[in-house]
Amino acid sequence: MQKSLKLLFLLCCAPLFVVHSQNRIETDLSGKGWKLWYDKDASWKNDQLFLPSTDIKSMPAALPTGGWNSLLGAKDVSVPGTVEEYLQVKPGPEGDIQGVSWWFRSVSIPATAKGGKLLLRFEAARYRSEVYINQQLAGYDLTGNTPFEVDITNFAKPGETVQLALRVTDPGGNYDWRDGDVVNWGKYKIPGSHAFGGITGRVKLVSCAPVYVDDIYVQNTPAITEVNPQISVVNSTAKEIVRNIVVRVVDKKNPDTEIARQELKKVKLKPGENLVSAKIFAPDAKLWDTENPNLYVCKVSIIDGKKSIDEDSRVFGFRWFEPMGQGSDAMFRLNGKRIVLRTAISWGFWPINGIYPTEELAEKQIRIAKAMGLNMLNFHRCIGAPVVLEKADELGLLYYEEPGNYRSGQSPDNPFGHTLMHEKVMRMVKRDRSHPSLVMFNMINEAGPVSEDILKLNISDIQEAHKLDPTRTITRTSAWCRAEENEQARIHLRPNDSTVYWKGWYDFHHAGGPHVWNQSLYKSPTDYYNYTANKKDIVFWGEEGAISTPPRLEKIKSELEASPNLGWDGAMYLDWYKTFDNFLTRKSLRSAFPTIDAFTVSMGNISIEHQGRKIETIRLDNYTDGYAINGWEAQIIENHSGVVDCFRNLKGDTALIARYNQPLYVAVKVRKQIVEMNDKVVTDFYIINEKNLQGPHKLSISVKDPEGKVVFSKDVETAISGGDVYGQLIAEGIEIPTSTLAGMHRIDVILSDNAGNNKASGSDQFLAVDWRSAKLACNGAVWEHNNSLKNFLNNDKKLSVTDYSDNAKRLDWVVVSRPPMGGNLRVVPTDQLLTSDGKQGVTVSFYRDNKFQDKISERTDRDINFNVAMGATPDPTVTSTERYNARWETQITPTLSGAYFLELQTSGASQLSIDGATIIDITKNSGGRDKVLVNFTKGKPHKLSLNLVQVKNIAGLCRLQWSAPETNAADPQKLIDRVAKDGTTLILVDNADTWMDLITKNTQVTYSGKFQVGTAWLGGVHFVKQHPLFNGLPTNDSMNWPYQAVVKDGAERYGLEIEGEELVAGAYHCYPLKLGTAVGVIPCGKGKIIFSTLDICGNLTSDDSSANVARKLLCNFIEYSGK
Repeated sequence: MQKSLKLLFLLCCAPLFVVHSQNRIETDLSGKGWKLWYDKDASWKNDQLFLPSTDIKSMPAALPTGGWNSLLGAKDVSVPGTVEEYLQVKPGPEGDIQGVSWWFRSVSIPATAKGGKLLLRFEAARYRSEVYINQQLAGYDLTGNTPFEVDITNFAKPGETVQLALRVTDPGGNYDWRDGDVVNWGKYKIPGSHAFGGITGRVKLVSCAPVYVDDIYVQNTPAITEVNPQISVVNSTAKEIVRNIVVRVVDKKNPDTEIARQELKKVKLKPGENLVSAKIFAPDAKLWDTENPNLYVCKVSIIDGKKSIDEDSRVFGFRWFEPMGQGSDAMFRLNGKRIVLRTAISWGFWPINGIYPTEELAEKQIRIAKAMGLNMLNFHRCIGAPVVLEKADELGLLYYEEPGNYRSGQSPDNPFGHTLMHEKVMRMVKRDRSHPSLVMFNMINEAGPVSEDILKLNISDIQEAHKLDPTRTITRTSAWCRAEENEQARIHLRPNDSTVYWKGWYDFHHAGGPHVWNQSLYKSPTDYYNYTANKKDIVFWGEEGAISTPPRLEKIKSELEASPNLGWDGAMYLDWYKTFDNFLTRKSLRSAFPTIDAFTVSMGNISIEHQGRKIETIRLDNYTDGYAINGWEAQIIENHSGVVDCFRNLKGDTALIARYNQPLYVAVKVRKQIVEMNDKVVTDFYIINEKNLQGPHKLSISVKDPEGKVVFSKDVETAISGGDVYGQLIAEGIEIPTSTLAGMHRIDVILSDNAGNNKASGSDQFLAVDWRSAKLACNGAVWEHNNSLKNFLNNDKKLSVTDYSDNAKRLDWVVVSRPPMGGNLRVVPTDQLLTSDGKQGVTVSFYRDNKFQDKISERTDRDINFNVAMGATPDPTVTSTERYNARWETQITPTLSGAYFLELQTSGASQLSIDGATIIDITKNSGGRDKVLVNFTKGKPHKLSLNLVQVKNIAGLCRLQWSAPETNAADPQKLIDRVAKDGTTLILVDNADTWMDLITKNTQVTYSGKFQVGTAWLGGVHFVKQHPLFNGLPTNDSMNWPYQAVVKDGAERYGLEIEGEELVAGAYHCYPLKLGTAVGVIPCGKGKIIFSTLDICGNLTSDDSSANVARKLLCNFIEYSGK
């Protein structure tokens, strides 16, 4: 080796943490002391790749480009580490670094290693790893993200310092939640994973005897204080030897306290691997559960005569978890006690490095989940990190693990890729099977039905994994079960049972939406979100709800300032911070949101509360066994529905969700959360009871008005069942009157026993809205395509409002819902659509087949403006995100005669028919856009039918828009002139964006365009400051459930990028980051322009009580016109 390179390796030698255990010496090679060099010119794209069974001697060695001296320019780094963490310049996926990197350091070989084994153990690396000792190829791994071992006994001498170099190749990967794509590497197709390259786990050198303990699996049993340690012993000599093996169990916190021991005498150990079984009986052991995570250490010693020649250990807990009662009364039990799982799906993204957690972040993740009241988290579409499981073991949190990317390696047509995927699954199971926190495995997220040959391979892999760990449930998929039994989505194996079950398991996903929690999600004791009466199956709602909210930027900025590296995402977070900071100041929002953290938390609370309320609903019926929040962590470009950000900061108020995860409380369920004054609020009360409260009790109900005065009280006698009944209806249909005050009312309830001791409590709120008493100046007009505004103002508000014209007399206000010019495209309006059963809107039906014969379900939509996020199902009844079929049917009755341009935009093949004749036919599977001219006659109905065949797994879209003809229309410029000269207030309650060009020409504002608020994990939310436009409604906060009617349909809601206005309500979209105005006021000469992108007009004729907020806003806008 060249002298200069030897010197470099000596400089790489950092202090090492060394653990001596009898003759075994373990040297921790993690942390500082490593160097990194990116070999940007290395050739790798057409390399020959090798499977795990390939002999290292048959593999070619690779040199750093330019020779080994090229490493002299390397960067000091720590391990674990990624190339992106240390070298990425442009943040985000655009700065992705692919190809070869060299990670190297010097390693001191123990002088006592003579005659023994030297084993390098890597916890994980991604993707391909080539291990060199003193420039000789010693090891190779292509599985990625899993542990592997390299025997360097023949490459190093006791007492010397060797040069360890790892050549890591990153061929690319994914930056989002998708895990179904393969990575194309030359002629190979290998399973994908997150697109970060490096040494992504801890590293250690083990020096041990030639006969050594290779693995310890502490197998739990239903007899909870009995375990069966399964010990793998490797005999690397050429002959059979006989040794005693001692198995001891000690308290992890008090290692001197031994609670059990077994000595196995004269164990025959043949050359190679030997499996030795033991049985440990520990009747005094403390059990492990989520409240008392008691841990023990199983220590195994190999004894030669009276001397221990090797010893290893494994941390574990005494516990037993299993599903029970399937077919009759199914439920999960932990240590014999029923448990309802409340979890969140975590995609395995971490800040700065992208793919692995520090010990501090791992602990933070577990502590926050527990503070929220969750009892589980999921490793979702990504294999878990060992340090996270270790913290879960210590702190008491359950885990459900997927290997990630199994779909991309499951095909028998790609045997190379499947071999790698199979190896990954087996390594995962073997690595994690002793962790008490880990209770279930899942192979694939959201797998639909597959062919017989693929299914055969799936089941074979499940069975082989179950042999490695027979004590855990393994499910084939977490997906969309249908009602029938014996379907692929139900396939699973149960603890200590090798039967492949096709029934007894029901898992369904509602991955998208809603916009905010809304009152339609609870209507009555038999009509609410995820209501089930299914006792026979384990019922698991495996991926629920998605509302995008921003990260805790203020906290993240502080954390990044303390970090030596910004990594792959840090610069983007700092840029977001600057954008938010500038926005709050520029838009004069500091009185409403004094800090960036106050601003982001207010938005985060929308998602947090919505998930908490959903968790509460699944706890009511007593038959649901699990609920998974969609999702856990958000990262900078994706998954913004995560309830924590990538730095594991909870996005909202912890207490807001923790209250719904309490083990004992009273759930107060109002059937309407938004009512008019003098209406009654029908309320149901449930006991959430995981504490076995039983017997007769009294429910004391009280209601306070917005000023805190008690306006209603009532006592109800009830009886509590207890036991396994965790959710129970204890009072139904209690009618609560509103007070004489508008605003937020609070319902409080206390549950007490016969002795008067308070045992549980609960609360909820409802909003009383008063729009009828608003005094509106009647000197106004409306300009609209239909009569919804005029009908409301004249019929409900008893005004005498006329249609606007250029010849109108002086006006105080003009309310406008139409574009300035009739030719503007807009979604065909609801009031001109009628279903076959007489409802305004469109009947949309979903079909299993593209011939539209096998109908799944139907519903009524307000218009044809279908927008479904990538990865979401189009309807709760549809069990796929692709290959679904939808048909829209309605009767269209235009209110004007003339030529209409109809434009259809879709994400799949589609056909639009009017009166049975096809007028648009989009044949591409990817959809497209087409337009046609149609002549309609005023008042004449036409039958409309529209088919969509969604083949590809892309965002679902089907939007029908038109531009209506117009004659003798008013001049929009003259209306603007009227505002400027007469002091008239122009109120734009719809189509505000179409007016902006005209407004910018006549005012001082500038306009840059609009952005869609969006939905699901790539959506956003609204916020509002205190202002007369929002009198009588919650302000200085984000727009949560009180605004459910006006912020719904994020695909239609939009924000305006405008300057010079007074922002009253705003909109946020997550990625690409957008902040803008949803309601604002623009000065215009003597008058002003009020504009809104909220859904006001669409709610004026709605019979849903939440629409009262829209009516209130319209009245407020008109009232403000005179100020």
